[in-house]
Amino acid sequence: MAGTKNGFVKVNMTGCRIATTEKNPMRYTPAHTKPDGSFVSARLEIPVLVNEYGSKEPDAYKLVAWGGRADMFAKALSQGKEMNFYLTPKSYFRKVYNNANAVILQPDGSGPVVVRSLSFTIRDFTWGADSEKLIGLEIAAGIRGAGWNNPSSPDYAAWRTMIDARKNLFYDGVSPTYGYAKVSPVPQGCTVLPGDQSSTARNNGGVRPTTGTQQTLVQEVANTLDPVTGFPRQQTAGGANAGV
Repeated sequence: MAGTKNGFVKVNMTGCRIATTEKNPMRYTPAHTKPDGSFVSARLEIPVLVNEYGSKEPDAYKLVAWGGRADMFAKALSQGKEMNFYLTPKSYFRKVYNNANAVILQPDGSGPVVVRSLSFTIRDFTWGADSEKLIGLEIAAGIRGAGWNNPSSPDYAAWRTMIDARKNLFYDGVSPTYGYAKVSPVPQGCTVLPGDQSSTARNNGGVRPTTGTQQTLVQEVANTLDPVTGFPRQQTAGGANAGV
């Protein structure tokens, strides 16, 4: 048969919404090393919904981000946020589990039941808007001022400071949450590598997340800011981070 022997499949996902819930959260697997010393990048699973025109029900997908994007998205993708993604799909075989999280076996017991599934790896993206619900909740809680998106308002500068502090949060290696994501344990025998692979942090000693009682990301960020200077507590007005 004439023609090329190789092909490719790319997917554009426009106007999707981050669809995290308590039962279906974003799941973050920290960067880690395997027992043989090999490195595995951070990984983030992101549930999204796409409400196509004319459809009665939105379609649900699970996207995957690796490395720096995993760290960045874990800190930025709040529930309901709109995003546009450029994706590479790939099929793979996975085991099927029952409600007790046990592998379902073939009727003859010869091995596990496996099905072909499809994953979507994020290759590029553009930011969308936060959900109106989240904005309303944060304004009501005093996390962002009513003029947060008005450059002529003092609330705008305060909100930008909050965003910069959020970017400098990095995974501490032990917390069960990171940003808006729940942390999945690394495989047995592997070693977690605390830090952040995104371009805004690069393991450079940014503001550490709150430990102890777990808080939401916006609470963590608010607690890192000095109420007098508006800068992160471990950062001077000149921008240099002190050791934590």
